[in-house]
Amino acid sequence: MSAGTDAMKKWWAAKDGGWLERFWLNAEPEPNSGCLLWIGPINIVSGYGQVVFYPHGKPVMEYAHRVAYELATGEQIPHGYEIDHLCRVRPCINSRHLEVVTHKENTLRGNSMGAVHARKTTCPAGHPYDYQDSGGSRRCRQCRRAGDRRRRRLVTLTESDWLKCLADDPRALRGSA
Repeated sequence: MSAGTDAMKKWWAAKDGGWLERFWLNAEPEPNSGCLLWIGPINIVSGYGQVVFYPHGKPVMEYAHRVAYELATGEQIPHGYEIDHLCRVRPCINSRHLEVVTHKENTLRGNSMGAVHARKTTCPAGHPYDYQDSGGSRRCRQCRRAGDRRRRRLVTLTESDWLKCLADDPRALRGSA
């Protein structure tokens, strides 16, 4: 008898025992990382495990890691909060690898470009970011002043001097360091 057939027999036997037993049959331990991997249905876009409930005869989809967290801790996830996978493995439902955080904190903990840039403390020239402009972007005063000086110098130059300056330093118009 194949392993798949054994698993199906366990699943159908658990069907009589309730959804909770069937839920945990879709979890498989990963010995190297300590993750408890969801082997049930997975959302192909997000990569998170899915569970479908039928509370009033209509299907309601819920993410498996959210259900696992609430079952393990006995606490409901507060409105406006998310579950962060500390292990960075989306199918993991191990409650010790999950933490309730705000959306902002969850995003900043990740590896997106916004999160990477938010962790930076210095400009590309190595100066500390020491103020915010009117749009809320972090800036470096030293590079800003150097860019202002270059722009002021270009305004006072004759056309031939301006073209020569631009040929020497194409970044002069952009105001970069």
